[in-house]
Amino acid sequence: MRIDATWRGAAATEQGSKRAARIANSLGKTGNTTMVGLTRKPRYYTSKMTFPRFLLVWVLLPGVVLAQISKPRASVRMSIEAFGQARSEIFPVKAGDTVVVYPERGSDGTPAINSFVYGVDKVLIEKEGEEPADAFRWKAPADTKVYILSSNISEQAGTVVVDVFSAPAGTGSARATIPDAAVMTVYYATNRVATPGSEEPYGGDPAPGNKTEYGLCHVSIPRDHRMGELEGPSIWKLEFRPDVNKHIVIVGPPVVAGEADFFGELKQKIANSREKQALVFIHGFNTTFNNAARRTAQIAYDLGFDGVAAFYSWPSHGSLSPLGFNEDGRNADLTVAQFKQFLADLSAKTQAKTIHLIAHSMGNRVLTRALSEMSLAGAKTKFRQVILMAPDVDAVLFQQTRGWNAQPS
Repeated sequence: MRIDATWRGAAATEQGSKRAARIANSLGKTGNTTMVGLTRKPRYYTSKMTFPRFLLVWVLLPGVVLAQISKPRASVRMSIEAFGQARSEIFPVKAGDTVVVYPERGSDGTPAINSFVYGVDKVLIEKEGEEPADAFRWKAPADTKVYILSSNISEQAGTVVVDVFSAPAGTGSARATIPDAAVMTVYYATNRVATPGSEEPYGGDPAPGNKTEYGLCHVSIPRDHRMGELEGPSIWKLEFRPDVNKHIVIVGPPVVAGEADFFGELKQKIANSREKQALVFIHGFNTTFNNAARRTAQIAYDLGFDGVAAFYSWPSHGSLSPLGFNEDGRNADLTVAQFKQFLADLSAKTQAKTIHLIAHSMGNRVLTRALSEMSLAGAKTKFRQVILMAPDVDAVLFQQTRGWNAQPS
């Protein structure tokens, strides 16, 4: 026999919706509570229960609670603006508790959010996966205190709901496995010369003919990573080698790909993402290839970026010397044409609806000149957010080139 009921709790405002059904099914039994039914049009127990049915149930299932519905032990609602963030207060959880975070529809639609769980010491404990989901769920591994940070990656404002469900009876000592590190995949294009067998796979000089090579890197992010930090060995801490448990580390050599395979992979990854977007980082002066890959992974990880994270690595010598600065400036100028072509190919050969651009230091010379030339050529672009960090660009030249007229396609 099936008793239809209205599911309440993590999806109280989504009665009978697919989201509520999926959340309810994923939680299953909680303590002595049983999920016994969910219909698209909620029908209450008393409206369907006739006396003969009541008598039959009483005889067949004595002492069983038939229609108790799982309810959260605690619940928090937070307003979130378009492309904004919302942070909860610090709250306690017990081992085995399930925290469910999901967006609630606003006046202009349902926001798309990425959510993160942080400890009281601001250590990132868990983040939402790359695949789109109706709700983010996290099971507490032990008694602790946490807070939730949600980032809105859409134009729709709304509400973020955080529900805490008590651990099932008898599982108070349960321990969830928290991985020591997360592995990010970042894609790259570079006009550096390849240096096989070296610690740095690409050097500080331009490739023959300034040819662009494509590929991907796997980068490990430690569990106790601090947002905004690029953790690495520190001589002040007597650390002389990278440690995957403490540092952001490249895992294995880069995987080199042909141009067609590279953009085919990006097209598929972007098509499978929720927002159909890509992020491109172009580094600055005194930056090696490996450090550019590590920084790109750190940025994408901290943003909880849903889409493809890529970087363009131009031939920087990774040296603070005046000679190194002058060489880097020359190489940056020689990279504009290759970078412009990379952006054009990324727009034309993938299904990206939006491309976000981030440049740092001398990388801004490459980015601003490439955008200016694309604008003058009347290029149709998909660029949405362009971030110029610590730009090493002459102010007068920037004033002359900042009037970008390219329109989104």
